[in-house]
Amino acid sequence: MSFLMPSLAGAAFFPKNAGGPYGGGGVELGIVSWSSNNEAFGPSHGRVRASFSYLVGAQRRQMALYRFGGLVSFEGNAGRRFLIPYFSAAIGGLYDTVLGSHPAADTSLGLYIVYLRRFVLDAEAGSVLPFTSIDKLLGARAQLTASFSLW
Repeated sequence: MSFLMPSLAGAAFFPKNAGGPYGGGGVELGIVSWSSNNEAFGPSHGRVRASFSYLVGAQRRQMALYRFGGLVSFEGNAGRRFLIPYFSAAIGGLYDTVLGSHPAADTSLGLYIVYLRRFVLDAEAGSVLPFTSIDKLLGARAQLTASFSLW
């Protein structure tokens, strides 16, 4: 189990009708992460996290995505340290320099590419569902995250 695991991320967002694709980077804080490869009931890997991404789109349009949520692996006893699939969900919001601030939720499917005790590399892709301006901001999101355990 790890607490307060910092991460760096590369992110992309593809809203339906809000100025084209956005790309950029961000930070994530794994509040608590666990890995338990045994026969106990439940997912073998998981994380509760908070993240912030700063993205730039066409015509230098800017966007910020912020979210709080978690992820859990599909497997109950993943004995390997690579290619472990997971599901994630989060609540938060986004701020666009043209459209303003909007609350949102997102869900994703992901893959722990590498899962070591002090380093985790994962990729995920999913959908962002804004609660307002749905016709403009509904879209796909992708992220590649590298996490480091400090202790």
